[in-house]
Amino acid sequence: MSENQRFNLLLSPDQKEQWEEYAAENPNVDSLSHLVRLSVQKEVNGQHAPARGSTDSEVAAQVSELISEAHTTNNRLQSLEARLSTIEQAVQEDPEVTELANEVFTILPSKAQIEEYNAPEQSLPAKLPEEQGGPIAYSGRVADVAALTDSNELQVQRALDKLQSNTARVHHDDGHDERRYYKEV
Repeated sequence: MSENQRFNLLLSPDQKEQWEEYAAENPNVDSLSHLVRLSVQKEVNGQHAPARGSTDSEVAAQVSELISEAHTTNNRLQSLEARLSTIEQAVQEDPEVTELANEVFTILPSKAQIEEYNAPEQSLPAKLPEEQGGPIAYSGRVADVAALTDSNELQVQRALDKLQSNTARVHHDDGHDERRYYKEV
C-alpha cells in the first residue's frame, strides 16, 4: 500500500473546470492533483503568484514603477547626504583654525629646507630671527610649528589638516623620525 494519503477537496463545478483547463494547458503540471500540490507548496514557501487578474505586463509596469521610485528615493538620499555634509563642514569650521592655518602656512618650510635642516653637518636654528625674513619651522615637525605659533600641537595638527585638504601646496613626508610638513614654493 502507498504511503501517500488521499485528501478530498470540495470545489464548485466551475472552479474544477477552470483548474482542469489550467492543468491541461500548462506543461509544468501533470494533473489536477499535481496542480493542487504545487500551489499549496508555493503558498507554504511564500512564493505567491501576482495579484489575481494581473497580467505579466501589469506586473512588469508595477515593478518598473517601484524601481523608478527607488531610484528617485536614492537620488534624494544622496542629495540630503551632500547637504548634511556641507552643513557639518560649516558647523565644524572653526575661525580660529582658519586663522592659525594662515599663520602656519607662512612658517612652513619647503622640502629643500627640511632636507637642509636634516643634513648631519647642518645646524640651522628652529627658526630664523625676524630680521632675516621671519620665522620658519625648518624641521616641519608639528611640535616646532606649535612652538613658533604659541599654539598647542592639536590645534596645529587641525590647521595642517585643513591646509592639506584645502590646498595642493601643503604636503607631508614620513621619511624621517616623525611626520614633517612642508609647502611647495
